[in-house]
Amino acid sequence: MLKKDKKIIFQSLLADSIDKPKPALQFIPEAFKKLDRQVSGQHKKTNQTVKACVPFLDAYKSGYILPFQIDYDVYYHDGRLNFDASTIFSGVEEAEALKHFKIDFHANEQVPGELRHDKRTVDGVFKFINPWTIITPPGYSCLFTQPLNQNAPFKIIDGVVDTDKYHNRVNFPFYWTGDIDKRYLLKHGTPMVQVIPFKRDDWKMEVLKEDAFNEKYWFSLARRLIDGYRQTAWSKKNYK
Repeated sequence: MLKKDKKIIFQSLLADSIDKPKPALQFIPEAFKKLDRQVSGQHKKTNQTVKACVPFLDAYKSGYILPFQIDYDVYYHDGRLNFDASTIFSGVEEAEALKHFKIDFHANEQVPGELRHDKRTVDGVFKFINPWTIITPPGYSCLFTQPLNQNAPFKIIDGVVDTDKYHNRVNFPFYWTGDIDKRYLLKHGTPMVQVIPFKRDDWKMEVLKEDAFNEKYWFSLARRLIDGYRQTAWSKKNYK
């Protein structure tokens, strides 16, 4: 029997006018695509780069990306971090665009200092307003997180939402981690948030001592195979 694909739904009042969410695979950085599998120089024969690391690539490919819908000119001035909408998406009235794409603020009291990201450069909690409602099949939730293995001057506050039952827009709080002495452009079309759907299951933990023979066997096998993990344990994942 053919396996039936699960379906995740993204819906918005502005769906005909704005950039659509896309599989995360479509946002893999050019630097990764151009990277050689082998380290150059004297260690070329012994070391591989992350281009050969399947778990690293799987992180890039997991789930879907919500891109920025407009450009934000970000700068620190007079003790305040400013997010100026430098361009408005064509086909959408400016007031409507700012309503759906603005960057909002959380009251500092909502997150105690001990829980805030330790690399933040501005002591505040900000929030990306999201124009999309996300719906998953029964029993499936979504992890909302930082675009994995990608550099950005902000850090999304990770969250899990039961999107099979909560059919409302989810906004994305974040910390600013960029240098306050620099000016940044959060560019339209670049990754804002990674959305990873998953099935909710109950788990029970067990701790065991590893079999020494088993450990030696897998270590030996991994050394004999160029792509040991890929050939012995990896399963392909598809997000369309």
